[in-house]
Amino acid sequence: MINKFKNVVCVPTYNRPEVIEELLIRYQGMYESLNYDIYIYDSSENQDTKEVLERFLLKSNNIYYEHIDSAVHSNMKVYKIYKDFAERKEYKYIWVQSDSIRWANDVLEQITEILNTKEYDLVVPNYRDIEHIGTKVYDNPNLFFKECAWHMSLYGATIVKRNTFLQNVDGNDLERRFCVPTKINFSHVGLYFEQIIMLPSFKGIHISLEEGSLTSSLYKKDSGWKRQSLFILCEAWPNLINELSDRYKYKKEVIKKEGVYSGYFDEYGLKRLRV
Repeated sequence: MINKFKNVVCVPTYNRPEVIEELLIRYQGMYESLNYDIYIYDSSENQDTKEVLERFLLKSNNIYYEHIDSAVHSNMKVYKIYKDFAERKEYKYIWVQSDSIRWANDVLEQITEILNTKEYDLVVPNYRDIEHIGTKVYDNPNLFFKECAWHMSLYGATIVKRNTFLQNVDGNDLERRFCVPTKINFSHVGLYFEQIIMLPSFKGIHISLEEGSLTSSLYKKDSGWKRQSLFILCEAWPNLINELSDRYKYKKEVIKKEGVYSGYFDEYGLKRLRV
């Protein structure tokens, strides 16, 4: 693949040096070949992750390290990332990813081809296309909200175009509305959909991928917030969705999708939570 543009993958992390090491061992070369830089935003309570990065920095040209205070919430790191890269003109797309997700190489190539050859404000790769939407282009924010919002709660499920989507972000207003204890777990979704309605015109794409296109790190044992599932899915998510602009319809439908489609509140998921 001939890469005309440079994109960036940003990874917030906290106290998981082994996960970051595995990520870089397996994917640093792949990302470099596809012309991505990798920024690790680390808020660990010790130096272990930094020491891992220092070994890779000596031999890699596309890895960068940012230290964040350990008291900073994960979602505030995401807000900081978007603020940091809003004016970084060397990058076309910004892709925030969880430290534990692993895209298949051929999927990374497929997504990158779209980023490098098309112009979308938002790109949503989806390995769990439960509703069989297929690969679909959107210009209607409400339809995009109805069909894609639940999946965009995942770090890694949304890629934003820097020079359209990240311009004129009112960070203070978004933080005031979304970065509060009752909504902060999904405050990145609030940013996405409030920004969409600020655009003079909107163009997004949902990319339908096969199951298995995305896997978890070998070191990931379980969801970091499983014990908070009821609060996060029954309070934080509805609070966030209901806080969005009244221009968005289908809010009740979107609220229900997150719990069921994520697997937490289907029959099997509820049994696991009970155990």
